[in-house]
Amino acid sequence: MADKRADDRHETFAYWAALDLETGRLIGMVVDVNQGGFQLHTGHPIEVDTVCALSVQVDNNVAGCDRLNLEARSLWCRKVAGKKLYAVGFKVIAPYREFRRVEQKLIDYFSLRSR
Repeated sequence: MADKRADDRHETFAYWAALDLETGRLIGMVVDVNQGGFQLHTGHPIEVDTVCALSVQVDNNVAGCDRLNLEARSLWCRKVAGKKLYAVGFKVIAPYREFRRVEQKLIDYFSLRSR
């Protein structure tokens, strides 16, 4: 399958926990970010077009906050080869402006360009 991403993807040096905003349960770990979205590794598949309310735990010293509450829509989901994990691509839909403010700080500090 061809990668349709128009923006560069940035792998994280540190994984950030993504929790269900209502229950506080761990959904997965953010493993890369791009302009307006991110990839999450999770223990279960997430159906395409699912909207998730998430609290992503980030480093306060870098981001200026310790969590980023947002809604994101799943764009794709596939099994990670050789692991009991699924990779899920998300697009942030709200609060988009807050995500973009913190996103570049996290990209610059914790990641390297992978594509």
